[in-house]
Amino acid sequence: MPGDTAEPVHMTEELQHFEVNLARLEEVVATLEKGGATLQRSLDLFEEGMALLARLHRVLELTESRIDELVRSAEGSLATRPFEPPR
Repeated sequence: MPGDTAEPVHMTEELQHFEVNLARLEEVVATLEKGGATLQRSLDLFEEGMALLARLHRVLELTESRIDELVRSAEGSLATRPFEPPR
């Protein structure tokens, strides 16, 4: 049906915020790499970048916990199991 989504609204919003936060983090990093900012401005940008990084990491952890892996059994049937990332 039109308007139906496969994922909950809050997850869609989290992913949109993820994209915005990632873009801002990239801007912060580029500014710091370019240099020329005052020490205070550099510290402010560094702190903002670390806060953005923490938010992005939390969203990735939440997303990872929601992923199921599709596996084929020895008999050939398909099943899902929780995704276990390599450590």
